[in-house]
Amino acid sequence: MIIGIVYKDWNYGGESWTLTADSGCADNQAGDWFLDTLTGGWERSISSLIPAGNCWMQLFEDPHYQGTEKTYKGSAPYVGDAMNDKARSVIWY
Repeated sequence: MIIGIVYKDWNYGGESWTLTADSGCADNQAGDWFLDTLTGGWERSISSLIPAGNCWMQLFEDPHYQGTEKTYKGSAPYVGDAMNDKARSVIWY
């Protein structure tokens, strides 16, 4: 199941990565899926995103869910200055 799509450019542009899991998120209250360190060219490169599968996405500036964080409850054509090209880990809930 798709739990989110992230993009390297604002307004859903540039390269994209579709993230999948065995199921969607249960109730948006506890972490359902975790990615403790973004790799493969995605570290510090997310500019827009679309949560899916009944999930919210929480981006963190540092690996292992540390540093500045921001939660996205819906599609974000721009993740904002605080998170643009800074995310290094993600929780879906």
